[in-house]
Amino acid sequence: MRQGKWCLGRWLAALVVAALVQAFAAAADETAPITAGPYEDPRKRFTLSIPLSADSVKPTKTLDLSIRSRSGYVINLQTAAAKPNLTLEAMRAKLEEKYLGEKKIWSQRLGEANTKVAGLPTFDGLYQGNRTRTRVVIARGRRTEFVFMFFSPQDLYDQLVLEFDSVLASFRPALAEAWGEPAPQPAAAKSVAAAKPVMQASRPMARQRFVDPKFGFSIDYPTDWMAHRTSESSVIFSGAKGSPAYYSTVSVQNARPETAGTPTQVVGAVLADLKSQLASEPGGVTYLGERPYRYERNGLRLEGREFLVTYTRGSQRFKQLTVIVPRPGRTVVHIWSYASPEDRFQEYQAIAEAMLKSWTIEVPGR
Repeated sequence: MRQGKWCLGRWLAALVVAALVQAFAAAADETAPITAGPYEDPRKRFTLSIPLSADSVKPTKTLDLSIRSRSGYVINLQTAAAKPNLTLEAMRAKLEEKYLGEKKIWSQRLGEANTKVAGLPTFDGLYQGNRTRTRVVIARGRRTEFVFMFFSPQDLYDQLVLEFDSVLASFRPALAEAWGEPAPQPAAAKSVAAAKPVMQASRPMARQRFVDPKFGFSIDYPTDWMAHRTSESSVIFSGAKGSPAYYSTVSVQNARPETAGTPTQVVGAVLADLKSQLASEPGGVTYLGERPYRYERNGLRLEGREFLVTYTRGSQRFKQLTVIVPRPGRTVVHIWSYASPEDRFQEYQAIAEAMLKSWTIEVPGR
């Protein structure tokens, strides 16, 4: 599809039809490339992480990306030029007019919400078909509309949707898609399930910089957040006590591996230790995704890992993104984490991502 050439109806129609044709095909295309891990759009509009269970990963004539899994689900992504005069609610209505109702592909809408994905205003809807469930996620960038569709057998949906959630969590649109001012808001959604309130994308944050030679790095953080040095090797950033952002934190910790080794081995040892700590949480831990992470700043390139989890602490369910990067010399590993109550994770995700992008590992002599 050539971006911006199709009207909305044909665009959404092509997405649904192409997805249904592929969702339960007898066999995957054996010649299709299969690559788990980071994926970058050839046109540089987005990146995301391909699940390990992916059996086929490729673009098609009508889709920017199609992921078919041996586990039994399909994830399709299609883009089109943004249409600022058309609300997300209107897009949802056009989609449902064509595919929701008696003798149509979907028999009922199970729930919907207005939320955010990667800082972009988003419609998130769930639909029931004959034997399948379809989740539709429409994320609105400044230049591009991103439409994800997740297809799963009905009886496996609750299990398989976790992999779709991990793909959404890894999704990173190009910086040009970010809203520098509040994005157009869709009309309030009438939901079968409880809909979340629409959250406006925030303006570029006013920043201050944390610099301390003892830590070996510097990082920007919002001027209305606080920095707490919890030890000689760790610092935590959060909103002021009593503010909504107080329990959403970004932390950076320096760890010294007990044994030496290659950068990969050192990172692996720290990763295993972190997973062990998380596994000890009384409420259990759910791993949503893991992939390589490449740090590149000022000519310095370091290979690390990142992973996304949820866990229960007390009566609250938390979501946490962690990045592990080995410092040159392999004697110290930097651990960057963003943790938040799960229902607020997306609300402060854009701030956390801006902090991660500003994070600079300082190496004397470079």
